[in-house]
Amino acid sequence: MRKILQVGIALIVCMEYGHSQILVNEGATISITENTDFSMGDSVINRGTITNNGTIYLSGSWLNEATYNSGSGNIVVNSSQPQTINHNNQYFNSLTITGGGDKFFEEDIHINSSVFLDNGRLISLNEPEACKSIRRSHGKLQ
Repeated sequence: MRKILQVGIALIVCMEYGHSQILVNEGATISITENTDFSMGDSVINRGTITNNGTIYLSGSWLNEATYNSGSGNIVVNSSQPQTINHNNQYFNSLTITGGGDKFFEEDIHINSSVFLDNGRLISLNEPEACKSIRRSHGKLQ
């Protein structure tokens, strides 16, 4: 059974236009433990520390301006709309591209374990660093 992540007071969760959820981490430490799903209906802006040993589901953009410890975690970029990922030239452990749509990376992509392309296009403005494996059932690496 998956745990539900509870986020502390140090985080600001904003509601925009009554539909979007944007998480802005202003210096807090967020730890996502093993077997935990953390789902964001919109974007994440990290100005603190995120340690990921679970799975982050992201329907909006990812802006990492501080520290992301990839641990054993996975990030699932899952919107049918275009998504922008600026990861501050740090490592992902595992990355899943799904939902269709273009996924734009503004920094180099560093992958410790694997990239899974289910549905969508991974588009880097820089050259992606080689990773151990790339699995694709649908989608396109460009």
